[in-house]
Amino acid sequence: MRGLLAIDPGLGSTGWAYWPRYDDKIIGPKYFGLLRNDCVGVWWTRAFHQGVSLLEEIPAKKDMEVICEMPIFFASGAVGHAAASTDSLQKLCFLVGVFGEAIRHGTLRTRFSPVYVRDWKGQLPKEIVELRIKHLLGASACVGFKLDIWDAVGIGLHAKGVII
Repeated sequence: MRGLLAIDPGLGSTGWAYWPRYDDKIIGPKYFGLLRNDCVGVWWTRAFHQGVSLLEEIPAKKDMEVICEMPIFFASGAVGHAAASTDSLQKLCFLVGVFGEAIRHGTLRTRFSPVYVRDWKGQLPKEIVELRIKHLLGASACVGFKLDIWDAVGIGLHAKGVII
């Protein structure tokens, strides 16, 4: 029985969602959480802190599939260019690498795979992702979801083959 951990990395906070069984199709995660990036220091030190925090938070330490959103540059629109000009995209990619390495060294029999945002949700706004997840899982299954947890759940559902 393989578990599934889905991660939505963020410079301010990182959402995660965990399913003990990878093969359960449309069911909400059993555990979920939000890692706050509130440690003091330069950005790469904060990234390493989030990697350690993730290992402390996840309920399983072996035999799981880890899917992490890999940010990409969207050439259209001012938001994509603003992110590129502030190095946010590079910092997020670094954070994904930190998570991959932390998972690889901190757990047993685990596979870490990135998924591009364009592949799991395209350019859907967060509000639409939230509405679709509520429709799929039911509002009562989504109690407690906030901020980046929504996208982590969406990434996990995508990994399970559920179209959002």
